[in-house]
Amino acid sequence: MTAMFIAAASTCAFADDPAPAPSASPQSTAAAAPPQPAAASQHSRLRIALASSVSYVNQQFVGPGTLPPEAGAFAAGQPIAPGTPYDMWTSSPNVNGYGVNHSLLLMPAYALSPQYDLRATLGYGSISGNANVAAYWGDQAYAALNPHLGFHAAAIAFPTGNHGDPIASTAGGVVSFALARHDGRFVARAGWFDVSQGESFVVNQPAQTNTPMLFTEPLPEGIGDAPETLPLLVNARTRLPLRGLDIVAKPREGTGIELIDAELPEPPGTHARLQSVSLDVARPGRVSFGAQLARVVTGGAPIGTSVLFGSDATVMPTDQGPLPTSSLRAQKMTVGGVRADLPIDAHASAQVRLGMSCYAAEGTGRAQRGCAGGRYASARLQRTTDAFSIALDAMHMDATYAPAILPYGMPENLWGPAYAWPGTWI
Repeated sequence: MTAMFIAAASTCAFADDPAPAPSASPQSTAAAAPPQPAAASQHSRLRIALASSVSYVNQQFVGPGTLPPEAGAFAAGQPIAPGTPYDMWTSSPNVNGYGVNHSLLLMPAYALSPQYDLRATLGYGSISGNANVAAYWGDQAYAALNPHLGFHAAAIAFPTGNHGDPIASTAGGVVSFALARHDGRFVARAGWFDVSQGESFVVNQPAQTNTPMLFTEPLPEGIGDAPETLPLLVNARTRLPLRGLDIVAKPREGTGIELIDAELPEPPGTHARLQSVSLDVARPGRVSFGAQLARVVTGGAPIGTSVLFGSDATVMPTDQGPLPTSSLRAQKMTVGGVRADLPIDAHASAQVRLGMSCYAAEGTGRAQRGCAGGRYASARLQRTTDAFSIALDAMHMDATYAPAILPYGMPENLWGPAYAWPGTWI
């Protein structure tokens, strides 16, 4: 196996006033929810930031794994294909070829008043090379071209050479727009966005499915520090954005409220929606707490999964042993949780988290009356000194806690909103 990664990123900013102004923070990818330009000051009504990124990946493989036994099933949209040759560390399919992702973002901000800005993000992107490499390897593709966000410019296949599975596509348009206070105490935005706050055991924004140029990206299930890498390759984006409406308000220092109404990217024939409200109160040296309530609804075509509580449940024999399969449709789930962080002394702290969920779906293997409830509870004691940090964790989670499963962007990506790691195959 050989592989080559090349990445480049650049940013710049300018205003209608010659006074110096801070530039936007650079990112190694400018896919979907980039940083907005700094708030316009009283000397500058218009500010414009520009961000651009490009990544190039070329990888070559030899051996029988280049023609995997279940590649056809995987390419046809069946996540139940464990014989596909995944990379050990990232779960990305190993295929021959190259991929190029490029994005260019123009981010103007206009001061409507001494308190408020009107902001927008306009974008243009391109994707080329072998579709499977461009989709799974390298930095996130531009939002309107990213198959993991439901756009099907890149098909899934398993080419054996650089000339197989070709792709060449471009797109441009409005990525997002927002009304925001200069001091950051209020932002209302529409389009692609990242969640600003929330509880990870209630809603987790989907992790990106592609392998970024960083390659040694710290994974949610990892233990310890991430491997060292070049600063140039440090990737600021590790999550796939949501698309919809997002309002963040900070009525006082340390207090944040966020309202979300987002349409989740879904494969053709299905649809899903997330609605959420969250509260976060940070009080240094005192008890801090947070709370979140979320609602997820799906519809359309049935979803193939590797669980047994759906309809038409069966166990399939595979090269890797028995594999459960079933279908889910018309899922409805409400999940809520609260968290409290309690300082004990200068070097010790405690955390308590409690969650509850209510789940229902049509055509499940066992008839439901109302919804199936589930509970989550965790506690942590931690002590930190200059030399070391030690923590003791305890957790209880019912098997019925927040079990909704959603395809995210393409059938091969399965996502559990509350806690599941959305690898290319679950």
